[in-house]
Amino acid sequence: MKNVILMEEQKFETLLSKVEQLYNAQFKKTSNSINEINGFISERDACELIGKSKTWLWRKRTEEMLPFKKFWAKIFYHKNDLFNLLKDVA
Repeated sequence: MKNVILMEEQKFETLLSKVEQLYNAQFKKTSNSINEINGFISERDACELIGKSKTWLWRKRTEEMLPFKKFWAKIFYHKNDLFNLLKDVA
């Protein structure tokens, strides 16, 4: 049996727009540029931006020092959270 999810048209359009932004950021990415969606950047871009490794970011996530969002299998960070963390650990 399949589940049916109902949602308001405006919320659906917003969701669809976000998915399109993520798709465009992932598949139409130009090299040496950081793609940002509402202040969020991918883990790879975060590493480039702050000069830290994925392991360092993972450690800060597990220590609950760095908020993150997970979309499917990808991790995203808000740029402000990254900069605030760098200020706190410096």
